[in-house]
Amino acid sequence: MQPDINLALKKSSLITPFFVTSGNSREISLKLLPEARAFSVDKALKAAELLQTAGLSSIALFEYGAEKDSTGSMAFNASSAVTRTASLLRREFPGLFIISDLCFCQYTSHGECGVLNGTAVDNDESLKLAGRLAIQYCEAGVHALMPSGMLDGAAHYIRSLLNDRGYTDVSIFNQTAKFASSLFGPFRRAAQSHETQPCKSSYQIGIGCRAQAMKQIEIDQCSGADVALIKPAIFNLDIISSASESFELPLAAFCTSGEHALYFANGCDDEALRSFIFALERVMRAGAGSIFTYAAPYIARYLQ
Repeated sequence: MQPDINLALKKSSLITPFFVTSGNSREISLKLLPEARAFSVDKALKAAELLQTAGLSSIALFEYGAEKDSTGSMAFNASSAVTRTASLLRREFPGLFIISDLCFCQYTSHGECGVLNGTAVDNDESLKLAGRLAIQYCEAGVHALMPSGMLDGAAHYIRSLLNDRGYTDVSIFNQTAKFASSLFGPFRRAAQSHETQPCKSSYQIGIGCRAQAMKQIEIDQCSGADVALIKPAIFNLDIISSASESFELPLAAFCTSGEHALYFANGCDDEALRSFIFALERVMRAGAGSIFTYAAPYIARYLQ
């Protein structure tokens, strides 16, 4: 019997999370993320070239080791690693699709995804700051922004701001259905945003709140998002499947650092890669059009 859908994993479907850091000639192994590394800006150019040579054409930028304060003000430094890397990569690799994470947890001393009012994230003030950072990244040349702080109204606010500033061609990959989970742990420790034990469950979706996830995706479809992102990926096949059947908005899935570690704790050997590829094909079958995965470089080489 012929399959009704082609599940062969394609390099073009993979988006590589790409850590950058300050300084020069630095390549840092992130022990809590097996096989992942952070690159200084000069090293990032070579790393990006290797990704393109392997057939990968999309990356998502995250900052590693940034200075932190209560408001995440270092994110607005024009010479931040993300801003500088985006600008250089756009100039040197015109065929590379550059997404920038749009969140403050990598820059705040408390590890939350925005500024606080007391002990809670101030949604409206955090949106204003996210909009300011979005324009900075657009000026640097990113092709897409990825709001990941689960701020209410993020897609609509940022889309309106981008349109007003003339950035109508910059896409929004909104982390719409982001479920509170310990599977984010390795990333938070790698990004050094875990020390104060932030309480993200107050604004991320509870595991039992399926209807809320679907409602969020519906809102995004009407609010200017170009892609709705579901995270974690492998553990949310039901959400991906229901959303793909219910909405026209393209879907992406983000394999979290914890999902990555479950498969690659002992290294990226062929057996681990085959098992992981099998899992990613299930994510595609559920309805995701693209997948963020730390294993993209190893999958690309395996598929050659």
